[in-house]
Amino acid sequence: MRNRSNKTLMNEPNLTKITEISYQKLLNSLPQKIFIKDLNSNYIFCNENYAKDLGMKPELIIGKNDFGFYDKKLAKKYRNEDKRIISSGKAEDFVEKNIIDGNEYFVHTLKSVIKDDKGNVEGILGIFWDVTNELENRELIDNQQKFLESIFQGVSLPIFVIDVENNGTLKFNSINPAHEKLSGMTNDWIKGKSTKDLEEFITKAGVEHIEQRYNSCLEASEPIYYQEMIPMNGKETWWNTTLTPLKNKDGIIYRIIGTASFINEKITLEEEVKKYKEDLETLFKKRTQEIEKTNQALLKKISERKKIEKELRKNQVELKMNQLKLKLSIDASKIGIWDWNMEENSLSWDERMCQMFDLELNDVQNYENFISRVHQEDKERVNAEVAKAAETGIDFDTNYRIVWRNGTIKHIVAKGNFYYNKAGVPIRMNGICLDDTERFEAENKLKQEKERAQHYLDVAGNMFIVINKNQNVTLINQSGLKILEYENENEIIGKNWFENFLPKENIEEAKETFNSLINEKIELVDSFENDLVTKSGKLKTIAWHNSLIRNSEDEIIEIISNGEDITEKKKTAKERDLFFNLSLSFMAVANLDGFFKLLNPTWEKTLGYTLKELKSKPYIEFVHPEDVEITLKEIENLNKGIKAINFTNRYQTKDGSYRWLNWNAVPFGDLFYCSATDVTELKSNTLLLENLNKKLKSSNSELEQFAYVASHDLQEPLRKISSFLNIIENRYKDKLDEKGKQYIDFTVKGAERMKVLINNLLEFSRISTRGKEFLLVDSSEILNLTLETFSNTIEEKNAKISIQKNFPKINVDSTQIEILFQNLIGNALKFCDKNNPDISLKFKRKANFWNFSVIDNGIGIKNDYKDRVFIIFQRLHTREEYPGTGIGLAVCKKIVERHGGEIWFESEVGKGTTFHFTIPILSKN
Repeated sequence: MRNRSNKTLMNEPNLTKITEISYQKLLNSLPQKIFIKDLNSNYIFCNENYAKDLGMKPELIIGKNDFGFYDKKLAKKYRNEDKRIISSGKAEDFVEKNIIDGNEYFVHTLKSVIKDDKGNVEGILGIFWDVTNELENRELIDNQQKFLESIFQGVSLPIFVIDVENNGTLKFNSINPAHEKLSGMTNDWIKGKSTKDLEEFITKAGVEHIEQRYNSCLEASEPIYYQEMIPMNGKETWWNTTLTPLKNKDGIIYRIIGTASFINEKITLEEEVKKYKEDLETLFKKRTQEIEKTNQALLKKISERKKIEKELRKNQVELKMNQLKLKLSIDASKIGIWDWNMEENSLSWDERMCQMFDLELNDVQNYENFISRVHQEDKERVNAEVAKAAETGIDFDTNYRIVWRNGTIKHIVAKGNFYYNKAGVPIRMNGICLDDTERFEAENKLKQEKERAQHYLDVAGNMFIVINKNQNVTLINQSGLKILEYENENEIIGKNWFENFLPKENIEEAKETFNSLINEKIELVDSFENDLVTKSGKLKTIAWHNSLIRNSEDEIIEIISNGEDITEKKKTAKERDLFFNLSLSFMAVANLDGFFKLLNPTWEKTLGYTLKELKSKPYIEFVHPEDVEITLKEIENLNKGIKAINFTNRYQTKDGSYRWLNWNAVPFGDLFYCSATDVTELKSNTLLLENLNKKLKSSNSELEQFAYVASHDLQEPLRKISSFLNIIENRYKDKLDEKGKQYIDFTVKGAERMKVLINNLLEFSRISTRGKEFLLVDSSEILNLTLETFSNTIEEKNAKISIQKNFPKINVDSTQIEILFQNLIGNALKFCDKNNPDISLKFKRKANFWNFSVIDNGIGIKNDYKDRVFIIFQRLHTREEYPGTGIGLAVCKKIVERHGGEIWFESEVGKGTTFHFTIPILSKN
């Protein structure tokens, strides 16, 4: 089941844009659920929020259908919807009720087909958003309207509603039953009538007087109050009338609400009081003359008469007020009536007031009883408003909170009037109260929803703006402020969008298009791009998606736009295109159906075909016949979502020759993006190198065989020479003189040196060809074996050998490393012109190498010999001075190089020599 989602402002995207990675990221960042299916209802895209509801990652949903995620009945329903929409080609917009964990939710669903550039249907798009709160708020508003209607119908105060038309004409909208009862008119009769039509009930002069009052209200643009006599049905009728203008959001008055109270009884009472006062004044004048004669007696009588007068007025007013309260209490079930005698500080409430304030009737005694129930935070304000109304004579009209005994907070709307004595001192106040808690909570909830929606807009990465039909901005989120480089929304709200934020050269055209759209002369464009001017004067490119906002009469009143700042993306796209076109590599976008979609100029330059020729036929036709099978296999892998890495095949050029191309390709939807490098020369060089390696390997094998044969064939004659010379020496030594014996000795020693030379030469040739596998060995063990070999020499020469502790383990051919140490240590013992040789063996780590050192105090090596030391057969001394063949250090160099290291020396004649060589810490065989 699809869960709740926030309403999206995004229109239907073009399918081809889904291939843009940036657009996919945008869809994933939105909180709504979005998917795209192919014509078989298989998913080809869904954003992360949709996948999250199914408990999966998007890639696990792609390629599957609804039967893999929903129960069979629901999946079948979705499949039928898809078929219906694909068949009709029309979008469907509907609300579904879902039940999750026992709770009802309402989901608004929008499904539409997606077409290619030729208008062919290629898939279906689905978007979901939650409308539960919207429906709940609508119900609250309906209830509020019903509540207000019940007040309109039930209150005993006459109420009438007048509509102000565009040309200024006044038309009656409705009157309530209380007005019908007093005026004799009916709501059905008066609806749609003008003031002129009232002449049937009121005199012409009365009608003109009423029109003047209504026009005064329109001119003042604020509530007005007046008391007047209107002849009605041949009788004089006195009325207290209040006219309140209602304005729309543009400040234009569109309606007048009027209330009227019939005050004939009040006027009669006032006339009686006036006549009584006149009688009293006459009597007072008469009595004044008598006062001069009997001052004390008259003063007493005057005092008594004033008391009687005051009591009489009080009783008469209270009688009328009690009658009025009784009548209002009966008529108005939801309005509480109150009366405050300020002289005595006595408070009178009806039963409805007591219920409203959570008080018993006998608990209401005075003003303090009332104010004790007012919320602590509102008390000071209410007291100040009462005092101000009493001082100025302006009607008391306010709202405040009260607190019940159980802690419940209620919101009250209160209205009242003051009555004054002859001296202008307020003596009485009465009025009505209405429990406004339900409306306040509904409005507060709507306010919270609005603030939450504003919060969602503010945290969104895109710009959101609302423009009314007057071209003025009515809403902008924080991202919009940031993009336009403003800090406060008041710098933008209320301003003309086109005149303040578009380049001058684009203003008129944009205005004309906007007005045509508002007047529905053209259709809404789903998406477009244009430039905006920021506060600093910079230009930024914005990609827009738009939606229309209509009123209850289906008139367009506002446009809401979702804008993405693509300035850097445009710049990046230009740089990307520049790179694409200037790249020396082969760049391409291809379909899995076998055709190139996009190619860079390198194709033309290298293969000789035009780009049109390359895109006109399947790319497999350019592939060498021997490479077709492996190429199709790679395409099949790409179709499965497997990347192609370092894949090589041959492409035919226009002149019929072939070029070797090395490919890397990545699949994305039904496309794959690829780059290739021309490796024809490298391939030719590789083949040449392979042939040379084969020849070299064959040559090395022949050389090794030759060395073995040569050493065997050369050593056999030497053995014979040595044997025959030994026989001659043994048989004829008595017959040979000293010279003959010396010649025989020279010949035998020469044969032995030749044998050693041949063996060393054979050993040198086999370092690379007969080396053993590299193994991890302890270099200290190799040193110990070497030193055992020289134990007699060390003892004879009384040599001092110093070895650093903890020689490392190394990955080497241990036999060759032993030969290396033997040659270096042997040379240190040999090339010393004095006894007590001092030899040190050390090591240290340097980067990724072990650096070994053999240090002696021998004769040293001249700097002139630096380039000759490691060359085979290069001797620095005569055999008489120091025996040897001149191969030892050449062998050392070849062993070190085989292990991937280097060998060198530092020397000072007469003071000694230090030989260094390195072995990689991670050496390879």
